[in-house]
Amino acid sequence: MPFADEQFDFILCFAVLEHVKRPWQVASEMCRVLKSGGTVIVDYPFMSPMHGYPHHYFNATPEGSRSLFEASCDITSVEIGWHHHPAVPLQWMLTVWRNGLNEPLAQAFSALTVGELIDTDREVLIDLPCSRGLHPDLKTAIAGGSTLTGVKRFPATEMFGLPDQPDPPDEIARLRTINAQLEKALGTIHASTSWRVTAPLRFLGRMLQPKRRG
Repeated sequence: MPFADEQFDFILCFAVLEHVKRPWQVASEMCRVLKSGGTVIVDYPFMSPMHGYPHHYFNATPEGSRSLFEASCDITSVEIGWHHHPAVPLQWMLTVWRNGLNEPLAQAFSALTVGELIDTDREVLIDLPCSRGLHPDLKTAIAGGSTLTGVKRFPATEMFGLPDQPDPPDEIARLRTINAQLEKALGTIHASTSWRVTAPLRFLGRMLQPKRRG
C-alpha cells in the first residue's frame, strides 16, 4: 500500500480477501499501516459459492481469518453475522443449483424436500437427473472442492545446461532470459575452432540429406 507505517485509526475490509491471490500479504499490509491501538474489522466468507470478478481465490474459516491477523493484533472477537448465517449460503447454493438446470429439471429440483436432500444416499443423490444436468460453470461455482494435478517445469539448467535462475514474474521476461542465454552459448560455439574446422563436414552432411518434396 502506498502509505507509511501506522497511518490509520480504523481499517474496514468487507468481502475483499477472497478475491486476492495472497490474502496473508494484504493482511500484513493492513496491519502495517494501522496505528498501534487502531482497529481492523474484516468480513471474510467461508461457505459461500464462488463469486465476484475478476476472480475468487480463498475462502476462510473463522480460525483462518484469525490466523491472518493474530501476529500483529489482539483478536477481540470473531462473530457470525446475520449475513453469514448458514441459511444464507445454503439458499445461495440451492438457488445457483436450480438456475443451472433446464426448466423441467429445475421444477423437479424445486420439488425436492429438505428431508429428501438430507436422507438420500450420496451416490444416489449425485446420480439424480438434477445433479447430472447441472451446468458445468455453475457446478464449479458451488462445488465442494476441486482436485488439482500439476507437473513441475524443468529448470533451465536441466533443459539447456544453462545456469538456473528463479523465474521472473513475467513469463515473457523469463523466456527472453533463456533465449539470451542460448544465443550467448550459440555465439561461443560459432566462435570456436572446432566449429570452423568441422564446417566442411556440416556442408557435406546437408548435401547428402534427401531433399524434401514441397
